[in-house]
Amino acid sequence: MPPLRLRDILRRQWKTIVAVLGGNFIYYVLLYRWLPAHARHRRNQLDFGLLIDFWICVFLYFLLAALFRRSEKSGVKPSDNS
Repeated sequence: MPPLRLRDILRRQWKTIVAVLGGNFIYYVLLYRWLPAHARHRRNQLDFGLLIDFWICVFLYFLLAALFRRSEKSGVKPSDNS
């Protein structure tokens, strides 16, 4: 396995940050008010709402990973706008 480069580490960190912030935005801003009471996260508790939030973040992380992998295979960088 080749050693990780700083660029790869930073890319992984950015994907993680975007996935967590995006997942929390989706859960708390877009979905929270329409969820039933048992699916809402309560502070300082492990509950079903926390599990839903976690899975949204995981889904976004793998979506971003797939998008980056697809753009790397095609030779286009995600930041290129041309």
